[in-house]
Amino acid sequence: MRLRSIRGGRQGDMNDCWLVAAMTLLATEAPHYIRDMLVTKEISAEGKYVAQIHSNGTLKTLQLDDYFPCFTFTVRFPHDIV
Repeated sequence: MRLRSIRGGRQGDMNDCWLVAAMTLLATEAPHYIRDMLVTKEISAEGKYVAQIHSNGTLKTLQLDDYFPCFTFTVRFPHDIV
């Protein structure tokens, strides 16, 4: 997702507005923080990635994939306003 401005993020159907807002701000104002979160630095042929975030003072390791969550063939993810 490439955001063109801080107002470019829009919540999907996953009730993730808090995450979209935080990631949009970081991507716009301090993209190095997002790069630093990613343990996997290259595009994965398997579509699997590792990231690390702090949650309530504890470092958490996340395993991510490049699949889009769907429900009845409707994509459910945050999207960029074009």
